[in-house]
Amino acid sequence: MTPWIYAACGTVILLFAISALTVLNVAGHAANYFSGHAERRLVQLEFQNQVEAAVQYQAQISFWDATVAQLKTGGFSDKFVEDTITQWMWPDFNFKWMVFLDSGRNAVLSTREGRKVSPETSRTLVSLTGDLFEAAKQRYSQALRPAGKGWRIEVVRNPNDALTAPLPYIHVSDIRRIDGIMSIVVVQAVVPKSLEIAADDAKPTFLVSVKPITPKMLANMEHRLGVGDLHFGIATRDGAEGSFASVGSIGSGFPSTVFWTENAPLDFVWKTSAPVVAAICLLAGLTMGVIAFRFARTVGALRVSEANNRFLARHDGLTGLVNRAGLDEALVQAFAQDGAPCFGVICLDLDRFGHPAGDAVLKEVGRRFAGRAGGRGMVARMGGDEFVVLFDGSIGPDEALFLARGLVIDAQIPIPFDGTLLQVGASAGIGMAADHGSNPRELMAAADGALYAAKSSGRNCALMAEPSFQQRARAA
Repeated sequence: MTPWIYAACGTVILLFAISALTVLNVAGHAANYFSGHAERRLVQLEFQNQVEAAVQYQAQISFWDATVAQLKTGGFSDKFVEDTITQWMWPDFNFKWMVFLDSGRNAVLSTREGRKVSPETSRTLVSLTGDLFEAAKQRYSQALRPAGKGWRIEVVRNPNDALTAPLPYIHVSDIRRIDGIMSIVVVQAVVPKSLEIAADDAKPTFLVSVKPITPKMLANMEHRLGVGDLHFGIATRDGAEGSFASVGSIGSGFPSTVFWTENAPLDFVWKTSAPVVAAICLLAGLTMGVIAFRFARTVGALRVSEANNRFLARHDGLTGLVNRAGLDEALVQAFAQDGAPCFGVICLDLDRFGHPAGDAVLKEVGRRFAGRAGGRGMVARMGGDEFVVLFDGSIGPDEALFLARGLVIDAQIPIPFDGTLLQVGASAGIGMAADHGSNPRELMAAADGALYAAKSSGRNCALMAEPSFQQRARAA
């Protein structure tokens, strides 16, 4: 009888072990599957945000009356190149190449690392981006509509309905290898703010901008996303599922595929639960309790991972502030409330932001902004050096202007770092929902317009947006 009891106990222990191994294996593979898909989506969104940020930065030149005025004089003055590209676009936004091409793809102006170079130097770049140039040229042509004796560019809404500065959306962008480095390439026709084109100006000049994706940028992405070894490569069938994603939008002859070392919950499950499975084979009763405990820990780890992913989807990984997606939701909810809208936004952009210790500056400025807003508003980082404060109805226009000026002063206070003091500044634009917009896009556009006006007025200041067309009509 004793052998049968031993055999029965052994069988029970074996069944327990098999059950535990099966549950752990299924849970681990399921966790791997969902974690891989979540990481892929986060990586793609991160690169999409980087591309959208580059489009916004480049638009400050291509969607600017001052650039159009330079072209009408027949070329670009040395002062314009020095002030706009050498002292601004290169140090602030790291555009390695900025090349102006006419409709025949002839270089009007070529700059590399902020300095003017001969047109021959940019021939390789022009060849590598020829498909983007033709696509941008086609988008420009498709957007032209007859208007009086000339033309007008038809404004098309951003298909992603993102809260971005008002642009004509005639650009083309991609991620491809330039000068041996994977880079963000943006091509757009140079157009005036009015979007009105004279009859003799129908053939535009195009701006080709190249922003390299540096190791520091990839390291910052790794930190925000919680992944490791983020790099570009060629996808093969041997690639691990969930460890690579396509981030390019137009074929370029070299796949814009990014790889990373994914977080594998399955390995965590096995490493933490293997001792428990061994104990099951020796002490069946004790093992049952241990299995339940360890399985609960596994589920808890998955929940923590899911919660972290949800947090990363709505918050900036560097500053901990709300990100663009979180601000989108907050604005939609604010406009959805009953009654007349009683809130507003302050758009801020750091001036002279080009320090090697950029992360430290952004963290400290974000902390100061959050402290200044307190319980009266929500501070969001939109990417790069752009911040937005969404304040509630307890703040009127005068108080909003006072708050914005306080934020500008906060940004100007020197920041101690590694034994030195870092100096930056900020410009701010204010939009009130009751006066400047009936939806999130209009309100953000009004505040962005005020921000650009503040920058044009000399920076380090805050301006209130102009009343909307509907508001002026009612006043008349």
